[in-house]
Amino acid sequence: MARARVRNTPGGGTKIDTLYYDAEQVVGTESDEEGGSRDKVIHKKVEIDLYMQKAFVTDTSKPTPASTKDIGFKLKCEETGDEVFGSDISVMIKDMRSRLDHRYRITWKRWFLVRIDPVRVHRAVGSGLELSWEDIERGEAYDGSILMRKYNAYADVNSNHWIVSKWPENFIERGKMIAAIEATEENEALLNTARVQVDVLRNKLVELLGPKLIMETLHRLAAGGTFIAHDTSTGQRGEVQ
Repeated sequence: MARARVRNTPGGGTKIDTLYYDAEQVVGTESDEEGGSRDKVIHKKVEIDLYMQKAFVTDTSKPTPASTKDIGFKLKCEETGDEVFGSDISVMIKDMRSRLDHRYRITWKRWFLVRIDPVRVHRAVGSGLELSWEDIERGEAYDGSILMRKYNAYADVNSNHWIVSKWPENFIERGKMIAAIEATEENEALLNTARVQVDVLRNKLVELLGPKLIMETLHRLAAGGTFIAHDTSTGQRGEVQ
């Protein structure tokens, strides 16, 4: 009597579906608003193929096709080489997603983008400055690239509210360099100290250009003096406190 033997599905099995995982990736460059270029970051779909694998019992004494002994499944991500085997597809998907989450996970850290901008005077002639800082986020992607993420509050309902780009070597806006610092409690306190000092300087300017001192201040400036190097309490040159 012929002996039965087990035969598996040839190759990797029969592909029955393709699932997708969302990830971010740097892909080349694109033009920016300043006429230069920047790295382009896209939200990509990572393919995960689902295969069905069978084990057959081959009995040469019985007619073909061979009977099925067991069925299993395999999830494979060609891009990363990850494979998951099992019989419960829902559990396998969770396993695969956890692996890809680990590979593609970006740990974002809060940073400050610090600016000193001129104040626009629309209905008069004059000048001024504005110290400001905004939240950005810095993260490292799966491929080792450092990314920057900014929240776009004006995005419509069909757009992604997060704008992701590669972390620049230098932060430049409208041809001027600006600073980025990590958003620690210490740095936030230092920025608030700087903000208070800007307020102090503004109040000092109000005094120097007020009715009592304006002409004296203007003549001193015309002679090469500065606002900062004049102490209104003594009338002598010195650092404004």
